Amino acid sequence: MARSAPTHYRRRALFASDDAPVMIRQADISGNDNPHDHDYYEIQVIEGGVGTHWTIQGYSPLRRGQAFLLRPGAWHAYRDCRNLRVFVCGFGQELMGRELRWVQADPLLSPLLGPAAAGQGAGGIITLQLPSTGLTYCRRQFTAMQKAEGVVARSDQIARLLLILGELGRASGQIAPSASIPTPHRAVTEVLQILDQSPAQPWTLEELASRVCLERSYLVRTFKSHTGLPPMEYLRRQRVEWAASLLLKTDLPINQVGQKVGWPDPNHFARQFRLHFGLSATEYRVRFCRILNPPPS
Repeated sequence: MARSAPTHYRRRALFASDDAPVMIRQADISGNDNPHDHDYYEIQVIEGGVGTHWTIQGYSPLRRGQAFLLRPGAWHAYRDCRNLRVFVCGFGQELMGRELRWVQADPLLSPLLGPAAAGQGAGGIITLQLPSTGLTYCRRQFTAMQKAEGVVARSDQIARLLLILGELGRASGQIAPSASIPTPHRAVTEVLQILDQSPAQPWTLEELASRVCLERSYLVRTFKSHTGLPPMEYLRRQRVEWAASLLLKTDLPINQVGQKVGWPDPNHFARQFRLHFGLSATEYRVRFCRILNPPPS
């Protein structure tokens, strides 16, 4: 089944340097852009114009003040645009393991960037609607970041990024009670990094517990209290979402997709995929491949 692949935007090509964790730009779009994904987090805010947003869920009209938070690997496209003006801010995944690690326990930001947020939204995209005051506030931060890019210290850019994220958090209406979010345990952070970096490895609960020097049952309880999922269920979700991405971006045979994400048994892969998406891998590919091959305008 031949299909065109989406564009893959990579941090090394777009960020000023490996030492610059934040990228900021303004996009002016007329017509169509290609389906694309990123290997970094990205915030996009619609400042004006008209167009259609295209994701795995289909088409939806764009509105002024609409904001999208895209996780690494999420893909989308803009179609039928007229004078669409978009503020774009990307930030590297390493920030989530260093400067922004604390947001996983923050009541305002955890619903957007905490581990449990990975399952929110459509295809790794959380969609929000900013009020006019929120749009004005975010525009001010975007503009200041853009003017100062390459001049100010990284701490200043991260500070403005946090102000924008805070505005998105308020717009989400999903502020979590402080008492419901436990402070991240060292072992939870380490296991998340292990599973995110190497999801195809044949991890077992015993091996993960050994890596972080904890008893298995204690690791499960601690991990679940923070992410909402046991470690092996989190890994299953990471694999099945990766598989869905490969089905749409590549022409790999179904069984090779399963092998690549860590499920060499094709029957086991088939069961896990259907359990998560409610349809087979083949049905998923056929149904959604049209998004990567839009009809002529």
